[in-house]
Amino acid sequence: MNNMSTNNRTTRLNFLILFTVFIFSGCDTGTPSFPNTQYTYYKDTKNIIDTNCSTCHSKGNPAVEGTKGDFSLEEYRDVLAKRSAMVYSIETGSMPLGFPLSVNDKAIMLDWLNGGAPEGNPGDFVKSLDYFADALPVFYESCISCHGQGNALPSLIDYPAVSNYLSLLPNKNAFNNLLSGFSQDMNHGALMVTQASLDTLSQWVVDGVAEGSKPFYEMPIKGILADNCTTSCHNPNASQGVDDLTNYAVLYEKLYVDTAGETVVNTVTYQIQNNHMDGQGASLTIWDKATIEYWINDGPPVPVSDPGPTPANIAYNNGIKPIIDKYCVGCHVPNNFHNTNGRKPLASYQQLTNLGGRTRDASIQVIYDRVFNGSMPNVNATYPFSDDPYTQSYYDKRTLLDWINMGAPEN
Repeated sequence: MNNMSTNNRTTRLNFLILFTVFIFSGCDTGTPSFPNTQYTYYKDTKNIIDTNCSTCHSKGNPAVEGTKGDFSLEEYRDVLAKRSAMVYSIETGSMPLGFPLSVNDKAIMLDWLNGGAPEGNPGDFVKSLDYFADALPVFYESCISCHGQGNALPSLIDYPAVSNYLSLLPNKNAFNNLLSGFSQDMNHGALMVTQASLDTLSQWVVDGVAEGSKPFYEMPIKGILADNCTTSCHNPNASQGVDDLTNYAVLYEKLYVDTAGETVVNTVTYQIQNNHMDGQGASLTIWDKATIEYWINDGPPVPVSDPGPTPANIAYNNGIKPIIDKYCVGCHVPNNFHNTNGRKPLASYQQLTNLGGRTRDASIQVIYDRVFNGSMPNVNATYPFSDDPYTQSYYDKRTLLDWINMGAPEN
């Protein structure tokens, strides 16, 4: 009898151990023993994730760091833990925001994620190049003085022009052959193209001609100006005759118009191109110069006039919903799988005032705190709020905060 009881207990214990092993073998606790994909993280997908995802999904980003839905994708273990959510987001197109993955990148990501997401060898990782981070300075320094607009040569003035030109070539080898000929025959006058520059362009094409993150004022233009211009000289405490470029309206005026309102050669570009500020405490790199000029040529937003005090009758259905829709709903949308990991839908007044079961007042306080401290929408969003007067986003932010201070009425 005792032996039978002992045997039964042993059998049940063995069954529980086997059952536990079986259950936990399906959890996202590590790379499966038998991955079913030719791709690996370091060799194939890290560059795709770094370019398209981790600029927002990073531990240093207050929009995701420390929240219930912490969604950092900077390291392999982060990606591995989130791979089910990533499959859903990629398949539905809800991520990346604003710039969907290319057909090729989407196929690679889904094959890798569904095939077990193997890590591979860290030594296989080679950083993929993109236009704005790597190729733009080369085109700026060595190409666009001839391949600009208004002549018979192919235009290489911006990413669409370069991408269109490359699409007309039969294959990548044709571009590399062109670069080889360039290095031998096309160093005109002061334009001495280094081999390192040619190698950068060649590698960028091999990597897939990725565009990267387009420059806008909040990032990185404002930072470039702070590092080289506004902190040391062009600020509200500047001496007489020195422009305050921390004021967006003044900056914009120096980009496009003179005091009479007539279009002129923009002052900032002229100063940059002719190196007038070098030696004045500024040390703009080629990347700084190329990025600022690209932003200027792309058309920065026109400053707007102060609309005056927020109306006393402001309400969600009378002025606030368009602001929420523009700045928030792109991420905080209903039926978006990512919302279950922290981003609550904000497509209606009811959703706005019921964040994760919070009371109306507590929900509104969360919105106020995150908008006020700048963590929402984050600086990488399609439409970030600005703290610079004369920009529409500055006044939209002020209106939203005023509405909350007035009690956040619905009607």
